[in-house]
Amino acid sequence: MKKIVLFDMDGTLTPARKAMTIDVADKLFMLYKAGYDIGIISGSGMNYIVEQCEVFFKKYGSRIEDLKIYPCNGTKYFTWDSNKAKLTQQYCKSIRSELGPKKLKKLINALLKYQIDLMNNYEFSERFNYTGTFVDYRESIINWCPIGRNANAIDRAVFEDMDSYFKIREKFAKVLGKDSSFSGLSIKIGGATSFDIYPYGWDKTFPLNDNKHKSDLEDYELFFVGDKCKIGGNDYEIYEHVKAINKDNSFETHGPEYTINIINTLLQRWVYNLHKVIKNIILEIRLVLLNGHAR
Repeated sequence: MKKIVLFDMDGTLTPARKAMTIDVADKLFMLYKAGYDIGIISGSGMNYIVEQCEVFFKKYGSRIEDLKIYPCNGTKYFTWDSNKAKLTQQYCKSIRSELGPKKLKKLINALLKYQIDLMNNYEFSERFNYTGTFVDYRESIINWCPIGRNANAIDRAVFEDMDSYFKIREKFAKVLGKDSSFSGLSIKIGGATSFDIYPYGWDKTFPLNDNKHKSDLEDYELFFVGDKCKIGGNDYEIYEHVKAINKDNSFETHGPEYTINIINTLLQRWVYNLHKVIKNIILEIRLVLLNGHAR
């Protein structure tokens, strides 16, 4: 059976909203050459994935086949054409069609009210520099970023520090979960500064589920690597799904450097398995030769 490793992006292959390093790109290609197919499954939209993984596409795009990209938790699916060096969309779900315009408008209005509340009524909010694009419509996911998607690295670092101390997103996720505007929706902590909001079942197990959108994963032995694997994180469901099938195939990382170590572990498994195969072949050859001499 073919093997595929599905990687989260922010906090796994890249620092949050930053570019992939050449070291990670090289390791991914080594994993591919060892016989593992590669997939990227992220809460981000395709524009962020292409931007952050540019070094991988540029260096190895013409040398890798069957690369699978799953933006927005896999509610969108793209395949990579190495000959044309381009991505082709295979399917795309629409949250507008799923919820209806009225429900979607109510959801966005509620998020904007919470945004104003957070900016004006909390002491810690005075330490933030707010930018723009607080609510990002990604066609199949709504992303809410309290400091704004346009925040620079320093702004994000300040928020991450405050979020770690005050548990801002953890507390707001509970508040949103009790608001009727978000009924039927999952509210997940994603990346380093935001929330992902989407219909139940549209988590990262979406391309694995039995639905009409096929993503070619049914023929693979699955592996997963992500950083938000605890309850409430946007990697939790797929981490647990893969772990339930094979506990040794699901990995929680703590950043790109840690992910490199996980890839090294998978490469060591490959070497060990290859050694076993070679050993068995040698034993079979010896048995054939012994039987021949016996005659």
